[in-house]
Amino acid sequence: MSDRSISCLIDGNWLIEPENKRFDRIGLSHSVYDSVAEVPLHEWDLLTADDADLTMDRRLIAAYEATMGEQCRSFTIVIRDRAGNAVGLACACLFRVDLGHFPWLDKLVAAARKVWQNCLKIGVLFCGLPIPAGQNHLRIAAHADRAAVLTQLDNALRKLAREHSAMMVVVKEFSARECDGLETLLDRGYLRSEIPPRHLLIGEFGSFADYRAAINARYRWQVNRSLKKLEKAGLRVEQVRGPTDLPRVYTDDVHRLYEAVHKRSKYQLELYPAEFIRELGWQFGDDASLTCIYQGKRVVAFTLGLARDSVYHNLYSGLDYDLRNEADLYFNLFYHDLDFAWRRGAKEIHLGQTADHFKSRLGSKSEPMYLFIRPTNRIVRWGLNRFSKWAMPRMERVEPIRVFKTLGKLNETEACNGQA
Repeated sequence: MSDRSISCLIDGNWLIEPENKRFDRIGLSHSVYDSVAEVPLHEWDLLTADDADLTMDRRLIAAYEATMGEQCRSFTIVIRDRAGNAVGLACACLFRVDLGHFPWLDKLVAAARKVWQNCLKIGVLFCGLPIPAGQNHLRIAAHADRAAVLTQLDNALRKLAREHSAMMVVVKEFSARECDGLETLLDRGYLRSEIPPRHLLIGEFGSFADYRAAINARYRWQVNRSLKKLEKAGLRVEQVRGPTDLPRVYTDDVHRLYEAVHKRSKYQLELYPAEFIRELGWQFGDDASLTCIYQGKRVVAFTLGLARDSVYHNLYSGLDYDLRNEADLYFNLFYHDLDFAWRRGAKEIHLGQTADHFKSRLGSKSEPMYLFIRPTNRIVRWGLNRFSKWAMPRMERVEPIRVFKTLGKLNETEACNGQA
């Protein structure tokens, strides 16, 4: 949700009234669709026409729906006013979340699951798909009564949660600025929780060589050291794009590199099948790319990217961990992927979440992110409220790093990091 989605207030105030009375007066209703393909195209376009980001691209959501059916169930919610005009749009998905991924619980959970396979696995209804990281799937018309739309959205989410026995409803992912328009969710019993920040690298560079010339000596030395390690290891880098080459290169063996990274991830929810990555190649054509590092003919590392105009999204990666340190695979993946993105005209690069220190070292802007959570069970909701300090701890702040040696054309990037 962006600034363009902020609606006018009613008489200068948010009017919070009892649910039924508000529904009767405002006259909002909602429809739930099992697929984005079922949503009338004119309604979708009406609410996403000004989107500059990738989040609500129907091709991306279609790829997700086509390949993730075994792990989750997807929904699209359209909210309409009394005249039948669409005023709100949201994508949701139902996941079974494993709460047993705590080191001190591992042995206990393993033993319990010999008797009860789904021990500590609960159904969670998310308003927001896990693609791409750090962005939300909620849109509200600028002229709409924002509080009323959010109230109707909550009605729809709670109804879906009851129908599918979900224990929690989660509305995600929002920056602090975007949270300013979501007070209604707090009034409806949601708690706001911080999640890992997202990272944006903003600047007009023609290539990685231009970027390297712009950073200060300390960080340039670190970059050069990694590049030399890649060369010494005898590895090479290539990028493939499009509906033919990307699916051809992305074999099941390459997918296992992604699975290796996912297995080590601190935050585990979705595990994309290989078909999802291939589907992105078919859906997005040359805007979908794989930056690959080869050892001979074998891919030993890759990162997936999607481009939209001057915005580039670095999404998912895979690594051969046996070569990670020898060739600085992770660092070199990013360096070469940035080079390809800038050569294609990218001015804003979304680096996703996690790996905070390394991404800050690139000169990225770190932006705190939040979600809203509401257990459907009253006792669980009471417990979460009572112990929220421990259940939803604050994220560690990512300190900005002064990467660039001069301002000039980089002034915007420096300013984003609070360095100007």
